[in-house]
Amino acid sequence: MPTRAAHTKTRNGCLRCKQRRVKCDEGQPCRDCHRRNEFCNLVTDPRYVASFHNGSSASPSSFTAEATSIRQLSTASPVASPRQQDNQFSSFSTVQSAVLSSVPSTEWAEDLHLMAHWTIATCQTLHRQPHVATLFQKTAPELALELPSMMHMMLSLSALHLAYLRPSEHKKYTTISMRHHHSATQQFQGTIQNITKDNFLPIFLTSSLLSVSSLANINVTAHSLSLDDIIAVFIMTRGTRDILTPAHDRLNDPVLYHLLEPLMERNTLNTNEDHEIPYELAERLKLLRTDLLEKHTYDYDSSKETCLHALRELEDVFLTVVHLPTEDGESLGTDYRKRIDLELGVLMKWQTGVSTTYVNLLKQRRVAPLVLLVHWVMLFRHLGKRWFLDGWIETAFRLVRDALEKRDRHWLLWSEEYVKN
Repeated sequence: MPTRAAHTKTRNGCLRCKQRRVKCDEGQPCRDCHRRNEFCNLVTDPRYVASFHNGSSASPSSFTAEATSIRQLSTASPVASPRQQDNQFSSFSTVQSAVLSSVPSTEWAEDLHLMAHWTIATCQTLHRQPHVATLFQKTAPELALELPSMMHMMLSLSALHLAYLRPSEHKKYTTISMRHHHSATQQFQGTIQNITKDNFLPIFLTSSLLSVSSLANINVTAHSLSLDDIIAVFIMTRGTRDILTPAHDRLNDPVLYHLLEPLMERNTLNTNEDHEIPYELAERLKLLRTDLLEKHTYDYDSSKETCLHALRELEDVFLTVVHLPTEDGESLGTDYRKRIDLELGVLMKWQTGVSTTYVNLLKQRRVAPLVLLVHWVMLFRHLGKRWFLDGWIETAFRLVRDALEKRDRHWLLWSEEYVKN
């Protein structure tokens, strides 16, 4: 009876072969994954990984062909003369040169430069609290390894920051930023459909960066702006709160709560306390409700209900501006106009909370939603000087003024005075 050939098990096979329960040849990539044109986790070459995950222009097959050539060289006859060995290494060097020549080395160098600038400079400009800056400096890059859209968003912001700091290289860095911003938004749309405990934190941080990036794109990029560019900020980030709110129970996790508490506490007013809105603001809100909305909104098209909701949301932001304690724990009270220590998240609550109908009314250039928009924009003065907001208030005011008929522009005077004083 002939002896049965011994069955050899593969101990280091790839994950896909294990899932399919087929024998893996342990190649890099393995033969089965290469044949199916599927990602093989045995390959550590970042260019190969990028070709599957980041939409690289280089195809996976080009990397697998190169890897196959290298593998064939490595399995050559072990018995060889010194001269033959020299020839083998010479062949390997030739293949290696071919591999390296196909790498977009300039892009890799640019991305490394952008990440270095992110950790040294850009992340420090996003929040005044040092521990929050540390969150973006140390934790965010590690999380971004698992969420490519977050990595692209960080690199996009870093490039915009460099474009702002280096006017002579403005075009170069805005072009790089737009490339990463496009990749980030495309990939993020798919990610937010499946929020889990493991990805909640990077998704939350990515949504925060998306708000900053959308504003920075308006002010740093040098294209001719229109009101549609302002509205696009709402479209990009309006649904963030609706998406994340059902998943906020994730914050019960001690690790997540510890990381996000510093970021949340500077944006949230204590709702257990009674807060009164100052007389000046109360009168202005009353005028908007009884005069503006009565004249320029209607029940038949839901515009009145939509703008009333936006006005209530705006009132909540006003209360936060007035009563949110300073870093010293003090309340400014009647001196609220002097404050310049707010964080962006305070104001973005309104932007992400208005309805889709409100955004559509903005697109139609309706008077009431445009006036409410200006009353939100004026509050950006309380954020102080930020590079990604440079000129933002003036630009938004000008675009809204141009969109309104001359007879309706008087609604802007109070907001313009608020900003100046």
